[in-house]
Amino acid sequence: MVILTDQKLKVCPTCLRPNNTEYNLTLTEQKLLTYINEYKTKNQKSPSWMEIRDHLNQRSTSNIHRVINKLKDNGFLDYIIGKKRSLTVLRFK
Repeated sequence: MVILTDQKLKVCPTCLRPNNTEYNLTLTEQKLLTYINEYKTKNQKSPSWMEIRDHLNQRSTSNIHRVINKLKDNGFLDYIIGKKRSLTVLRFK
């Protein structure tokens, strides 16, 4: 367990880093954010997870789920659980 100073900082559950630290995106995360941004601009709605999977040449949506949750934990994306096509880009690097 990571113990920080007396300040109560939120810690990312996957990487155990404080959420206020700078986060460098991986190539897959950059491609995902770019694709979601372009798709929403063109189609006025978010892509489905299957469409994202196909665009990134992944074999399963569980990989997409992992990447999307990592981006959500780091404040780049948000979505509503149980609602289809609800991905929202919060910040774009």
